[in-house]
Amino acid sequence: MLVTCNHLDAHVFQGTKDILAKDGRVLLFYFPPAVTNAVQRIDAGCCCCFRCAIGRLLDEWLMKSDNREMWETGMTAGHCRVLISCFVANANEEALQNDSA
Repeated sequence: MLVTCNHLDAHVFQGTKDILAKDGRVLLFYFPPAVTNAVQRIDAGCCCCFRCAIGRLLDEWLMKSDNREMWETGMTAGHCRVLISCFVANANEEALQNDSA
């Protein structure tokens, strides 16, 4: 199996490499830095706008009263999943509205 990676810390972490190389069936291929948007299309085009919308929604949420403190002091995994799911749903709704305009 071929796994393509960029230079994200989790991808270059030796522990990750060891786990994937354990049985010898995974080949890691690292793209050069700063070419992700050219080789992994999820990082370009409409997906880029989608990701930016999610980031904007997170920024707006963090600007509200106690949200930043809650984010920095720790949230449960369940709370994070619900929050991110809401951001994804709202970003998707925005994308659909923009697409129909």
